[in-house]
Amino acid sequence: FWRKRARVERRPYGVIGIIAPWNYPFWMPVSGAMPALVTGNAVVLKPSEFTPGAAMLLQDLLREAGLPAGVFEVVPGDGVTGAALVRSGVDRIVFTGSSAVGRKVAVACAERFIPCALELGGSDPAIVLADADLRFAADGIVWNRFFNGGQNCVSPKRIFVEQPVFDAFVAAAARAVGGLVVGDPKSAATEVGPLVRPHAVATIRAQ
Repeated sequence: FWRKRARVERRPYGVIGIIAPWNYPFWMPVSGAMPALVTGNAVVLKPSEFTPGAAMLLQDLLREAGLPAGVFEVVPGDGVTGAALVRSGVDRIVFTGSSAVGRKVAVACAERFIPCALELGGSDPAIVLADADLRFAADGIVWNRFFNGGQNCVSPKRIFVEQPVFDAFVAAAARAVGGLVVGDPKSAATEVGPLVRPHAVATIRAQ
């Protein structure tokens, strides 16, 4: 405005609390922690209680690279630990997980009047129309559904298929699923490895 000036100052938040999921236990913490660190923040990471090893490896790598002690810290634990992190003196929360827990995180952050970034789970649909290339659609949907052992928050959980091509699509999808190689995750030939824990196996069998 006339006679007025404005300026933008980019300053670190301070300490960023990150609550990471189990399905991408190395990549998700890295994708949250590295931008925070390079913009001048400290990070406290609470990994999933089912996959703490990857977070501890990341901490070791950062310290070997010369990051000062205390700038990146890992606090292993379950949901109680995550809730304590949200209530602590951190200046921002980054949470990846279920919608139910994400709602609690959002409320807690609102009460403390701090910003939060939420990446929440969902039940994504795929839609197959009658004029689709059915083999292409089936291969793509099956790959996306079973990628990372099916432990992928953006995988299609439901498929809506137009009636005229329903049977043909089911047959194409069945062929694609039947061709998947299940086995040792250390083998290059394996396409579907193990699930994260026995409870996940029981849930899928029940479904």
